[in-house]
Amino acid sequence: MRKKKKTFKNKVNPNAIDLHGNTVNEAIERLEIFINKSIMSKVSRIEIVHGKGTGKLQKSIHKYLDTLDVISQYKLNEINTGVTIVYL
Repeated sequence: MRKKKKTFKNKVNPNAIDLHGNTVNEAIERLEIFINKSIMSKVSRIEIVHGKGTGKLQKSIHKYLDTLDVISQYKLNEINTGVTIVYL
């Protein structure tokens, strides 16, 4: 039986979500919920921690973000490319 990966808001930054270790499908599902909650809370900037790794998760997340009208812009964090900054 496969263990369920934990996804949580960053305790230091409540406007960040850590998706390390999630499959693409798990990450997108959790990210959708996180973005919806952020919009409802009138948050204008969030951070997605996807890690560097092979880049598969990052590319999939960026592809997903491209489909959302609520996203005004996103970019990789210049200091840590394992994080995407998203403006709602």
